[in-house]
Amino acid sequence: MAPSVTAPVLFPLEAGKPSVEFRFNVITAQALEERAGCAPWMLSMRGQSVKALVLMLTYALQHARPDINENKAARLIQRYLENGGKVKALAEALTEAMNASGVYGEREESATEDEGDADPLAKTSQETLDG
Repeated sequence: MAPSVTAPVLFPLEAGKPSVEFRFNVITAQALEERAGCAPWMLSMRGQSVKALVLMLTYALQHARPDINENKAARLIQRYLENGGKVKALAEALTEAMNASGVYGEREESATEDEGDADPLAKTSQETLDG
């Protein structure tokens, strides 16, 4: 079965609130690229990681917040940081959501599963309990 192009990644963006879903699809990825003038990772390579972070958050939340814009996304990031959040964790979750979407190709799920089999410490809690 083909992967869902809207696979969400849950992330605790706002303190005291439930985790939000970061979700991309072809339409939001295209809008992100048009606004950025390039793919999001190209912004990071140019040293414009704050711009990339704001744009990725804006488009990752559009499914749930159609009125979100870059200013609102920047304020969300600022509050997240003020509450002790880490930029690296946010950037990784946004990248994971982009990868999980399947928009840029196949998800890397099968490679991760194969690697997990090679590492005996990568067992799930249930596998550990079962023996």
